[in-house]
Amino acid sequence: MRLPTIVELIHLLVRLGLIDAGSREAILAALKQREETMSTGIGFGIAIPHASSENVVEVVAAFGRSIQGIEFDALDNAPVKFVVLFIVPKNQFQTHLRTLASIAKFLNDRAVSERLAAAETPEQIRSVFQQPYPAQARGARSKPSPRHTAALCNRRTQSTRHQRSPRSHLRRTPFQAIS
Repeated sequence: MRLPTIVELIHLLVRLGLIDAGSREAILAALKQREETMSTGIGFGIAIPHASSENVVEVVAAFGRSIQGIEFDALDNAPVKFVVLFIVPKNQFQTHLRTLASIAKFLNDRAVSERLAAAETPEQIRSVFQQPYPAQARGARSKPSPRHTAALCNRRTQSTRHQRSPRSHLRRTPFQAIS
């Protein structure tokens, strides 16, 4: 079930214009290759599919939420409820590692995961990502830079809305995605 989830998030990024449609297959191939090496399901209901690509000039990402959970072959074999897919420009290894670490730390915070699970609307999910992270004031952790582009997808509703500021692109469907 993980590949259809990845494909859906990539299609969302293409529909929002964050990835060029002509780059879709190359980016999907990079993500598939990464998943074949080892699942990006890190456990605790979290998966972070990621890859680098020469087809993006800055980090782009999408967040997805599944209430029931997705079989993702995670390290703990538990269903995945939160998926953050991101693509980093080729040859930006440090950015790739920092982005991966920031996302993992953010989603592993119990308060964050509880707020994401309890959110009833895409706007509430987006607000979780927009609120300052408490440890940030102590320097313990930083959120991804505002340059990172966001997409939110909620499958529970059918209307569509797009905004062009960071972390505010929104499309409503039964699955939720933010980056």
